[in-house]
Amino acid sequence: MKKYLKLLVAGLVFVLAACGGGNDNSKPTPSSPKPSTPSVSTPTENIGETMSKIDAAIKAYVPEVVDGDITLPTSIEGYDIVISWHSQSPDVISTEGKYTKPLNDTTVILTATYEYKDSGVHKVEVKPTVYGYTDEEKLDLVKGEMSKPEIDATHTSFTLITENDLNATITWEVSGSEYATINENTFSLAEEAFLNGASFELKVTIELNEKTAEVIYEYEIAIDYSLRLAKAKAEIAKPELVDNKEITVPLTGLYDSTITWSTNDEEVVIEEDKITLPARAEEWTLVITGAIANEEANNTLTFDYVVAADDGAIVAALVEEIEALPLWGDATLEDKVAIDAAKAKLDNLTDAQVAIFEGLETSGELTEKLESLLGKYIEIRGVVLSEEKATWEEVEVATGYEITFTDLGKTFTVATNEFVYADYGMPTDTKYNVEINVLTGDATGYIGVGEAITIFGNPSELPQVSDPVITLNGTESFTWDPAAYEGATAVRVYADGVLRREIPVELGFYSYRFNGIADSVTPVDKELVIQFVGNGTTHQSSNFYKVTASVQGAGFALNTPYPYFSNGSIRFASTDYNEGYEVRIDDFRSYYTEYGVRTNGAIYIPVEDLGLEAGTYTLKVKTMSDNGGTPSEWSHELQLTINEKVMEGPANVAYDNDTLALSWDVIEGAKFYTVKIPSTGYETIVTTNSFDLSLAELTNGTYDIEVSAYVFAIGETTGQAIVDITKNSNINVEINISATKLAKPTNLAANYSEITWDAVENAVGYEVVINGQSYEVATNSFKFIENNLSMKFDYSVKVKALGATIADNSFFSEEIKVKYDLVNIATLANGALAEASTGDGLAAIDGNDGSRWESEQVDPQYITVTLKEVYTIYGLHVFWEGANAAEYNVEVSVDGVEWVKVYDYKTTPFQQARHDYLDLDEPVEAKYVRINGTKRGTQWGYSIFTLEVFTIEG
Repeated sequence: MKKYLKLLVAGLVFVLAACGGGNDNSKPTPSSPKPSTPSVSTPTENIGETMSKIDAAIKAYVPEVVDGDITLPTSIEGYDIVISWHSQSPDVISTEGKYTKPLNDTTVILTATYEYKDSGVHKVEVKPTVYGYTDEEKLDLVKGEMSKPEIDATHTSFTLITENDLNATITWEVSGSEYATINENTFSLAEEAFLNGASFELKVTIELNEKTAEVIYEYEIAIDYSLRLAKAKAEIAKPELVDNKEITVPLTGLYDSTITWSTNDEEVVIEEDKITLPARAEEWTLVITGAIANEEANNTLTFDYVVAADDGAIVAALVEEIEALPLWGDATLEDKVAIDAAKAKLDNLTDAQVAIFEGLETSGELTEKLESLLGKYIEIRGVVLSEEKATWEEVEVATGYEITFTDLGKTFTVATNEFVYADYGMPTDTKYNVEINVLTGDATGYIGVGEAITIFGNPSELPQVSDPVITLNGTESFTWDPAAYEGATAVRVYADGVLRREIPVELGFYSYRFNGIADSVTPVDKELVIQFVGNGTTHQSSNFYKVTASVQGAGFALNTPYPYFSNGSIRFASTDYNEGYEVRIDDFRSYYTEYGVRTNGAIYIPVEDLGLEAGTYTLKVKTMSDNGGTPSEWSHELQLTINEKVMEGPANVAYDNDTLALSWDVIEGAKFYTVKIPSTGYETIVTTNSFDLSLAELTNGTYDIEVSAYVFAIGETTGQAIVDITKNSNINVEINISATKLAKPTNLAANYSEITWDAVENAVGYEVVINGQSYEVATNSFKFIENNLSMKFDYSVKVKALGATIADNSFFSEEIKVKYDLVNIATLANGALAEASTGDGLAAIDGNDGSRWESEQVDPQYITVTLKEVYTIYGLHVFWEGANAAEYNVEVSVDGVEWVKVYDYKTTPFQQARHDYLDLDEPVEAKYVRINGTKRGTQWGYSIFTLEVFTIEG
């Protein structure tokens, strides 16, 4: 404080001196002969002296020893200066005066820089002393950086810390357990510590300049019962299967563990340590599972065994199989598979098995029954095909014939041995796959077999029109490329087995609603069969192509139904001008019924038609329309209770190894069946009485397969129904994959334009399934454009290799997801602009589907989009209003001067809003994109709701 007072006094003295102090020079000199004018002189300032005072004032702010934050002035009172500071050691004292204690004693140089008047830049150095940490404090710092090492079952060995920034010496010791050791600063804990439990200490000693500190870490390692169990499990070897009849298993293991055994087969008997196996007619797989446990942990042991078939069981199963076959008059074409299988098994019995069979009292009856059934099937001979009809040799016992066209799902009955196409409205220029059932007087009939009856139709030698390849456009329509079908004149479309429409191939699209298929405002699945019709001179018609399409119509506001329950049905009064009714269950399951499901003006919907499982549901109804309006409001809600009842399962479950096909008898009233393979965890639902086991991708081996059915029956109580869930019907099948079965495709890869995979040896082609849609290609490549698929996609893809026969086909590959995010760069938000020959082109790129560009009503017209910069363009999307273009092309340019045509579009004029997705054959560079309308689709101009230009994001 005294120092600061001295500086203040010195400053005051300096100010007084500068003002002349007490001298009075205004008085006249006494010796002057006459008065003179007084003179005033200003003393000259001593700059150096002033700056010395400033320097002293600056230094006074910094103490000789700094042990905390200090104030570094930026000015001195009374002097017009600005002071800036520099610290040679800013990590100790910053230029703002912030103090940080150093590790060791040090001297810090602080430099103050200022400029006084015109004296130039002047520097003042201050050198305070700063004391660092003591040895005790440094030891505390090192201790503070230490932490207790983590030790558990996954951290049993690690390097101990021995280095630090303060050069302190760190040493470690371990004591208290034989399981814990330190070797060259590496700590290790033996596995036995976790098996038996352990406690120990880990001591760390820190030394610095003869100062010492210690830290002791204590550890308690609990017994790891899971580790004990793993050790016990590893010691148990697979028990031996003796004579395919029994297995002796251990009941205890290491560390007092216990084992309880179970199997995957309820017929296997377990008595303490002995497992006894049943005799089976086929080789089968046994899985035994041991539940091993100790005080606090549990685990499982699993062992598989292939158990050989028993001769007596084989014969007993064959007898049961023959007895289960239908009588002669009840046999159907589906039964032939089971009959042939039984005959093959009888012919292939070993000598020992034949001896057992012939020793049965009923062996003669069984053989006679089998032979009579084989006589049930009549070979149809002498089939002659012409352009008008198909004929065949008359069958003596026949009173008529039933002809089923399997491609179309249609069946006709004829009285004689000929089928005239025109009599049944069937086109004559087409080949059909057919089956024939020979009817007899007692209505039982014979089954017609033979390759000659698999084809009816025109035996033309002309090349066929290409098989249909279509693109489904949501619930509205499907499209095709007319140019891809040389020789075709029309497209036939069958819906649910009925020919709905034949339209010109040049149209390129088929609207479900306009062609009488769409009849609901909610999506409804329809099975469509499509065929391209040949011109009969250069080409015959294509093959049939089946696809399930989701279709949707519209409706105007109708009256709301008032539903109620009566005699096991939902009832409500019919509504005028409707096209059907939607029944909604629990707000997430919908069912659609035709308008005509009614009696005396009321609608009756049996509860069993809803296909519900057991449970309680809420139900509501609304009226639908497909004539341009909207549906009715939802009705009030009803509550529906369905009770459960178990019945016997499907009969005659059979398996054909050549086709990997599983089949069983139809259960009347069944809505669906479940197929389960317990040993693999596989389970699926099917709606027919058959299943392709290749979908489960089973390897060679024997499997137990369970089949059950769900049947709905109407109960007596209003608002209730009964669901009959059948018991499981079991079959044991042996899968023998054909030696010529192809390997499944591998290494699927995709980019924005195609999918590729490794070629499969001996494959004659490939089936590619994309989002459930099947395509066939000849090589190991699938191009989106060639198959009329858009590149703006999110696809699930799997592939299988096709062989010379069905049995040779491979399993499907692993499924991959293929997704490319094409972004629209033709928007105002992305900096794009648009101009048109006439009209406001910006309305097509404003991001609003409600606005549109519309041109004058003359040809030609154009719209040009100028992008923000040059992009790589992959495709376009044009959302046309009903005033569309029948013909147009797309041109692109980098500079707006030279243009290149990249797409041509042609279709039959038709007034309908549509979406055109234009996938370019190759990506192109462009800043300018122009659509040239050359032929209008209507008498109006061109009108576009939205024009999008796509590049790949990122």
